[in-house]
Amino acid sequence: QSSPLQESGDYLLVANALTSNGKAQEALNLIGAARGRFSQTQDVLALAVATSTSYLALGQTDKASAALANAPDIPIKEMAPQVAIALSKALYKTGANDKADAVIRQLVQNNPDDPDVLRATRAALAAWEAMGAEIEEVTGKIDWIEYEGRVLYQAGFAVTCAQYLPKWQNQMDPVTLAFMDRGGKFSL
Repeated sequence: QSSPLQESGDYLLVANALTSNGKAQEALNLIGAARGRFSQTQDVLALAVATSTSYLALGQTDKASAALANAPDIPIKEMAPQVAIALSKALYKTGANDKADAVIRQLVQNNPDDPDVLRATRAALAAWEAMGAEIEEVTGKIDWIEYEGRVLYQAGFAVTCAQYLPKWQNQMDPVTLAFMDRGGKFSL
């Protein structure tokens, strides 16, 4: 209760710091002591990833894989970026490359400008390049949806959410508000 570590993400960061300094067993002890403090699915996932990372540092790949296998399965878009980054690294190191690719793909789509996400993406690309993959940088902007789809998508936000503006506008996500604004300008 008096610990400065209040969130599961704090334990993930400390576990990474400890394992980077050759103190993986200390990290496992810390995680074990914290496990009872957290019951939310996202917190349990963060601790499982920290456990896996610590076992990997000890060279115990089977235990690292087991920690990930026992972790709760939550949508990647609901993960904190730091948890998703650590998860993808652990998945790559345990040989679950397809799962790691999926995490990285969603992470980049959901957080394209986050510096940690960019670093992790570059590290993943470098790893693939080292294994023989040809990596080609795309410098042009990529539009995420065709125009017709954008009209339907954003107009749908305008129609379905407009009723909530008077009461909830000051609490709504800015992206949703922007979509509603653009969608409200389309006409058929």
